[in-house]
Amino acid sequence: MTVISLSPGFLSLPTSLMKKLVSSENLNISCNEEGVLKFVLDWVNHDLANRLEHCPDVMKNVRLPLIPRNLLINFLGSEFEELKKTGECHIFLEN
Repeated sequence: MTVISLSPGFLSLPTSLMKKLVSSENLNISCNEEGVLKFVLDWVNHDLANRLEHCPDVMKNVRLPLIPRNLLINFLGSEFEELKKTGECHIFLEN
């Protein structure tokens, strides 16, 4: 997954394809759910101004409950509190 997320092709995926990819039951990756979260965040951060509004739609397919809260907070760092305030993202990050 890390190799894919670093490729220019991955970073240029349109939102519709990214949502399909992350929501696919056939997604075959060798990492845990933290890896999927990193995959999504790398994509969002590549074009933050245009993709932040799509964050809730893509993030709803990341199984955040499978990531221990302390790891989630450490992984997101200072962005955790900001994401909780961003539109629908707070739904995925609460408790």
